[in-house]
Amino acid sequence: MSEKRETKKHQAARDFLDRGMSQLDIQRNAQAATRKRWKADAGRLLDAHLLAFSTLVSIVTKKAGQPGRTSASLSGRMSLIASFIQGVDICEVCVSEGLYFQAANLLKQELETIAAIEEFKIGQRRENRTPNISRAGPGAGPLYSDLNAAAHVADQALLSRLITNIVSAEVIGASLVPMYNREASSHLYCLHVYLMVKCAIAAAETVKETHDEEMTDLERELLNSAVEILTASGWLVAPALDVTAKS
Repeated sequence: MSEKRETKKHQAARDFLDRGMSQLDIQRNAQAATRKRWKADAGRLLDAHLLAFSTLVSIVTKKAGQPGRTSASLSGRMSLIASFIQGVDICEVCVSEGLYFQAANLLKQELETIAAIEEFKIGQRRENRTPNISRAGPGAGPLYSDLNAAAHVADQALLSRLITNIVSAEVIGASLVPMYNREASSHLYCLHVYLMVKCAIAAAETVKETHDEEMTDLERELLNSAVEILTASGWLVAPALDVTAKS
């Protein structure tokens, strides 16, 4: 009798764990489906992402391992730029796969990173303090407010729009899997690309100070191409971001 009870207990435990594993599989499949839909809708924004990221990496790595000037300001900026690059992939995944609240939090961090880089540059960075977001450039404040709203679980109206699943005409429930929202994907993806461009410009300024190395013509051309795609999409109003001038 005891053996039968143990068998039932173990089976119940397996069933319990199987439900969790099944839900993870369902979520991963939903994320893959969301990415596929976004890829079909994104158009040239995917090119803009690749152009911006490739240029950022080129700027940061071309003098890697070569001694150059250093200071507390330069070290602080380089550390922040490195942390920005490390987070690019996970941010892209969250945006492209419909994890919009997680994406908003990551984009807040990216925006804060850009602001902190600028504070280091002008000698006003204070440790353990959230940077002054206005340092990230014109329009950064409203963008930050929007991200705060999107990331805040207390914003019930936005929460409902992004995760509500209409089960029937009368029944409304919260979806346990990502739900594709083209407008949210487009806005957050454009912002992500925009912040990569900003980071690339900051990186170029840093390399100029450490090694007297200008942005190459190719780097400038590719970065401008990313900006042109953002402008053509209607998300960025020219000349809100200009990388034509030498650093």
